[in-house]
Amino acid sequence: MVQWQTMSTWSEQRKLALLMAFHTLWASVLGWSIAKYGLGASTDSVVYLFAATNWAQGKGLVSFDGSPYWLWPPLYPLLIALVHRATGLSAFAAAHVTQFLAFFLYAYFASRLFLRIFRGDLLWAALAGLLLDIGPVVVSTFHLVGSDYIYALFIVIVAVLNGEYARTQKWTTALLMALLAALAALQRYIGFVDVAVAGAALLYWTRGNWRKRLSRALPVAFCALAPLLWLRYYQVFGEGRWREPLPFTRYFAQFTTGMLGWFVPETAIEANYPLYALALWSILSLLIIAFLSLARRYALLTPYSAPLLGYGLLYVLALFGRALQVYFNRLWGRFQLPIYLPLLLLLLLTLHALKRILAEQESGSLRTLAWSLPLSIVLAIGVLLGRTTAHRLLDARRGNIPENIYNTSAWAENRVLHYWKAHRPQGEYLLFANYPAGVALHTGHWVYPSPRKFATPYSSTVIPLSDYRTTLFAPGKETYLIWIEPNTYEHLYRPDELTPLAEIEPILSGEDGGLYRLSPR
Repeated sequence: MVQWQTMSTWSEQRKLALLMAFHTLWASVLGWSIAKYGLGASTDSVVYLFAATNWAQGKGLVSFDGSPYWLWPPLYPLLIALVHRATGLSAFAAAHVTQFLAFFLYAYFASRLFLRIFRGDLLWAALAGLLLDIGPVVVSTFHLVGSDYIYALFIVIVAVLNGEYARTQKWTTALLMALLAALAALQRYIGFVDVAVAGAALLYWTRGNWRKRLSRALPVAFCALAPLLWLRYYQVFGEGRWREPLPFTRYFAQFTTGMLGWFVPETAIEANYPLYALALWSILSLLIIAFLSLARRYALLTPYSAPLLGYGLLYVLALFGRALQVYFNRLWGRFQLPIYLPLLLLLLLTLHALKRILAEQESGSLRTLAWSLPLSIVLAIGVLLGRTTAHRLLDARRGNIPENIYNTSAWAENRVLHYWKAHRPQGEYLLFANYPAGVALHTGHWVYPSPRKFATPYSSTVIPLSDYRTTLFAPGKETYLIWIEPNTYEHLYRPDELTPLAEIEPILSGEDGGLYRLSPR
């Protein structure tokens, strides 16, 4: 069993401080990139924010349209709610605070991890930190209000704790691993992979007989009961609502395109996809083969690295396995964030072993290559990643964040929303919109979806207007409709099509959309 010294010397602490200084500078770059509009927001983001606000106000976990919060695990909105209550900030501002706190924790534990793995080689630990920070998928996920960035934090902490547990064998560390793995599953359902990894790591790295190993791993199962209960609630509530999954080939192409997008512009991928895809998987296959051939000789699988590499493999299997059961709209972007660090570690460990191989050679030219060749490869990869990330930082500055739908310049400058904010109705009212999530984000009010003509964009069965008489109006409450243009939802009733059911009073109309007061006929 590998033994590790504690990182208690002043020299090691200075190394950690040096790495954190760099991460702090990078945090300022991230802050600059979102200074104008803030974090991006999708429909999921608005659900998180409203669930956080409603829970903090004692209304329970409820979405922006009054429906129960059920589709996602509850930890993320609860964290935002805690920051919201503790600081008095809005839920959206609290999400920003939460994101930056997660960044610094992620940077801290990743720095500790790299210093342990590349012990005695500060340069490689620093290079690992650099490549982690500038990873395009890491940056784009940070830019969006969502649970994935914090989820990645749990993966890193569990790996660090496993390394400490392998050294100290403290049962408190094992218990903390179990708790954090369970929290990962309360952050994202695929976090049960963390539970499996934590349990397997405790079984393997515990010294002693199988009874002791099982006793240390057993708390993982107990701590996983809470996310299992929420998962059951999710399955019952969502029964019958799932779409058919896409074919494996479609998912594989999405996954491949997502990874290529870290290095290559989208236009180049579209023009030469087969060539780029072949190159990517060939390089990745060779990298895995090289790693496996060197792992035993250079002790590459340590208590710090093994959980992360094992997690990366299990995550990919779980992601594809779940996607082949239930529809996923894509397997790129934030869904690939959890594999970025394992892939980065796989690359750096292999190149570091190559460095050691060359350093052991008798030839002076080969020993010279020991530092120049692996370093050149890392820097070349850093340039490719950095180029993509620079574009994403500049795009974020302009509000163009991947998966961001509602926190854009168009929404921020919409005349209908500006008019509404300046002339909010008094008393209670019902508010409907063709983009309910976006309107909810910018008005801070519960918003219901505008009446649908068809259940989905692909349906041909018309829903009669009379079905909305009881939901569109309520005694003692006025009804308003905010219609945002351009409207891409052709399956909705347009405002003028509601006249058989309601008196339509235009309050404001223009290129950006319209604001209407509705009264029952």
